[in-house]
Amino acid sequence: MLRRHAYPAIGDTSLCTIRPSKVQAWVKSLSLVLAPSTVAVVHGLVAAVFKAGIRDRKLAGSPCDGTRLPKPEPREVTPLGLEVVGALTNALPPRYRTLVTLGAGTGLRQGE
Repeated sequence: MLRRHAYPAIGDTSLCTIRPSKVQAWVKSLSLVLAPSTVAVVHGLVAAVFKAGIRDRKLAGSPCDGTRLPKPEPREVTPLGLEVVGALTNALPPRYRTLVTLGAGTGLRQGE
């Protein structure tokens, strides 16, 4: 993630010359092409690099502090209907049917 998203924007710049405005502009450009959660992960990795610089006493502070990250859009969850759960249950071998009923009854997401 650093190689793909951080190094092209700030990789050739000395860490002590990067300012919060540069980090904010970089985050804004990332948010145009990446999901908010991915932007947060990449920002967290870069922030960890700056924190390591602070621990090593190479930097006085982190330009990542105070960065406004994009907020994820809330998504409406639509649970499977009883007909779909019944069809899934009937399509499975008997030993797996309880798993579908358990997942649907406890609110697990489809990938879980």
